[in-house]
Amino acid sequence: MFSLSRAIEEFSIKRQEKVLSRKVEAGRLNALENVFGIPLETLKGFFSKPTENFNSDYPRAENLGNLGIEAFLVIFNVEINSFPLCFNLIKAGKKEVSLNHF
Repeated sequence: MFSLSRAIEEFSIKRQEKVLSRKVEAGRLNALENVFGIPLETLKGFFSKPTENFNSDYPRAENLGNLGIEAFLVIFNVEINSFPLCFNLIKAGKKEVSLNHF
């Protein structure tokens, strides 16, 4: 009896994890649409070609390919005094597609 209740509990936990995982993925897709102000299908069109291999050891680099967008996201911390220099380095030679999006 004890093992049956444990099995039911484990099944319930795994089910809850799957539901939460789906909600997280849906939330990420909605967040991408909100941040860029473009429908997800348009983003997929922009980023339809696979990205070149990038150094996955780089801290906080994330491939968005599992969301159907062949791009990657890089997040890093910058000291407030260095932000203008960093921002100018990021936008150098790039076209601004919308406010602060290059």
